[in-house]
Amino acid sequence: MKGKLVGDPLELKMFEVTKWELVESADHVEVRNESNVMKVLRRFEFSSKLQRMSVIVEDNGVCMVYMKGSPEKLRQLCNSRSIPPSFHKILDFYALNGFRVLGIASK
Repeated sequence: MKGKLVGDPLELKMFEVTKWELVESADHVEVRNESNVMKVLRRFEFSSKLQRMSVIVEDNGVCMVYMKGSPEKLRQLCNSRSIPPSFHKILDFYALNGFRVLGIASK
């Protein structure tokens, strides 16, 4: 809004920590950092039914999908070989200590 990100405090913190910037123009949206620019091709808003949101971006001519949401739901969509053996142990630790836990995946 007027050149400033607004929204969920956790999402704002994710942009701050990762040093990515969201840039909107009349015809497209980009995310960029010091060394990379990705054009946002499509955004799928958060769905409580699906427990995730997704975005499709073009990165140097290659399309990528990034998702964030419930770690348990994202785990179901991931290749089982990409899930660390300690997944449940780590997730339980943070959840039991009152942390809000989000999963992030890409393809």
